[in-house]
Amino acid sequence: MTTKADYTAEEWSVIMQSPMAAAMVVIFASPSNPVGLAQEMFAVSKMLAENVGKPSGVGLIDAVAEQIKDAEGRKAAQPPSPAAGSDLTALKGRALGTLQQLNDLLSAKAPADEAASFRQWILATAQRVAGAAKEGGFLGIGGTAISAEETAAIAEVERTLGVAGASS
Repeated sequence: MTTKADYTAEEWSVIMQSPMAAAMVVIFASPSNPVGLAQEMFAVSKMLAENVGKPSGVGLIDAVAEQIKDAEGRKAAQPPSPAAGSDLTALKGRALGTLQQLNDLLSAKAPADEAASFRQWILATAQRVAGAAKEGGFLGIGGTAISAEETAAIAEVERTLGVAGASS
């Protein structure tokens, strides 16, 4: 099992940003209205908070959960602010790039079982964000739980992390 001490500051930054990066891939694929966006962002926070103080048995998940307990840790979990004028495609590409860095890092440094569990946790974050707000419809009436664009975004996260999930 690995810990924060096994990674450089830059590597740890990638690990900390990976849950939000997975969420951003989904959010940027099918932007919601302001209420839906708030629900999707809350889904990420809730996913992270569920692990605080509850050991998962996966060192990296526990280390990320431990670090987000304070303001500095929550700040570390946020991706860098986008450049002015960045379009959604570029932002989504940047988030996928973070996930590719994560995948490479896990392959190089984490034991296979821990890496697989962390990848699945990141994928579960993307899936939870996709299901957090209905897409389409009007004033919460109608719409779909997960849009086709969100399903495609989850598949991109799966491919980038090299895992199979519910959309496979």
